[in-house]
Amino acid sequence: MSEQDKKDDVYSLLIEEETGELKPKTEKDKDGKWNMKELQDFATATNGRPFEDSVIEEIIESFEVDKENNLLYSGFYQMYYMQTVSEPEETLKDFKKQMTTRTPSDVDMLEASEFQEVENEEILNGIIEPLDTLKVKEALEACKILVIGAGGLGCEILKNLALTGFKQIHIIDMDTIDLSNLNRQFLFRKRDIGKPKAIVAANFVMSRVPGVQVVPHFEKIQDKDDEYYKQFQLIICGLDSVEARRWINAKVLEMMDEDDMENTWKPLIDGGTEGFKGQARIILPTVTSCYECSLDMLNKPTTYPICTIANTPRLPEHCIEWASVLEWPRIWGTKKYDTDNPEDINWLYQHALERANEFNITGVTYSLTQGVVKNIIPAIASTNAVIAGDAGVYTYTFEHQKKPECPVCGNESKTAEVDKEMIVNQLIEYLAERSDT
Repeated sequence: MSEQDKKDDVYSLLIEEETGELKPKTEKDKDGKWNMKELQDFATATNGRPFEDSVIEEIIESFEVDKENNLLYSGFYQMYYMQTVSEPEETLKDFKKQMTTRTPSDVDMLEASEFQEVENEEILNGIIEPLDTLKVKEALEACKILVIGAGGLGCEILKNLALTGFKQIHIIDMDTIDLSNLNRQFLFRKRDIGKPKAIVAANFVMSRVPGVQVVPHFEKIQDKDDEYYKQFQLIICGLDSVEARRWINAKVLEMMDEDDMENTWKPLIDGGTEGFKGQARIILPTVTSCYECSLDMLNKPTTYPICTIANTPRLPEHCIEWASVLEWPRIWGTKKYDTDNPEDINWLYQHALERANEFNITGVTYSLTQGVVKNIIPAIASTNAVIAGDAGVYTYTFEHQKKPECPVCGNESKTAEVDKEMIVNQLIEYLAERSDT
């Protein structure tokens, strides 16, 4: 008897065909595990011979998945269930009845023609069509979504939303298009260099996907007030800045009103890429951990010893650090350079280049200068595509724990003894120096 025949036999012995329930009236033990002896005894008594425990365990594992409504046979069941227009539970039961002797891998490999045998074939034929029920269409079209960032990840997210059926999308980005963006940010062309990313991306999507309304905003997210953010049902981030993520994370928690949760509670989906790596997560304000809770998981930025960059530079990065950390403050005092301002970056580049020439160091370029001061990680188009597709779908491979002491979403109070004569700036400096704040 083949391994598959064994599984089919055990499945028919242990699982009720009509109801999908477990036949043996066994209970789980205190550790939450099924009593394998009782299951084995039942199978042996019913069939007249024992089965390998591994075969029974596999069937029970499938049963557990089914009971959790993850739909026993992988993606086909899920699509079938979502496509069902009327009486979903009854038609799903019909489908399962036809498939009780199939394994998940068998179902995944079925040709579309094989589904014609299933009852209610008019509904089932929709399995190979895009999701298009009336209720889902109405929900997608009514949902207003904000996308923050129109870079590599933002372009992918915009494309996914528009092709999925969302009709009301806003996009915010304060950046303009650079030649280096064109290898992965596919909504832009060479003729668009120097133009605002948000505006070009919005126009491109609307020209390709009829009926979609994409409203661009060429500005900082900090320029928008609470009322602006409250109009959206969902906020999706495709940012390349930790500070911007921290700001919008704090904003969605700050604007929550317990007396008006329907209009003020905004789920936040955050995606990010770094070379071949990436992450996608859902932040539900006050329910899950927030972005601030996970700051200690971020990579620490590369730093260089001050004595090296001041006296004995050996790398082009040392010269750039010298220009940004030592030379800029010497010339400009307390004024901070703007990493998004081409004039400031060019100033740093020219001075870093002069420094490099003094020490016969090669390799200082404008793009490297920009990369060092902005801590830019090389972006890869395929990684952006994968993470954009995962954002909001394949999330929570692990669940990050909330931090009680988180300054944004935590509720732990701390005591600080301060001088009553202290002014606001002194208080801010004092809090910044404390290791526990």
